[in-house]
Amino acid sequence: CITSIVMIFILSVGLSVIPSLELLEDYFINGLNYNDNALFSGMVDKQTHADILQGHFGKINPTILRSFSWSRIRNLVLQMFTPPDIKSLGIGFYGNAGVCLFKYFVRFSDPQRAYSIATLR
Repeated sequence: CITSIVMIFILSVGLSVIPSLELLEDYFINGLNYNDNALFSGMVDKQTHADILQGHFGKINPTILRSFSWSRIRNLVLQMFTPPDIKSLGIGFYGNAGVCLFKYFVRFSDPQRAYSIATLR
């Protein structure tokens, strides 16, 4: 009985921590939020980043930009500003509505779609 309770607890904690791991941010972050920056207002997804970065750098294909990792996108955004002091906050699995709730209703474009469906099964 105690073993079952411990196993359920470990599984629950594991499932709740996985979306918060920085190592897996490409699978769970929907966009970035840049406080006090007029160029990036609201939550900026990969498509919007691709459009802005392609407009700034000019020689990067937007289709390739959409496949970049969030850390690479952050580095490109930092290169746009002098001094590079722009801060970004990832809007991910728990951060869409400002409350820490599981995301039951996912869209096709959400990076965490497979995780949500697998967890709910």
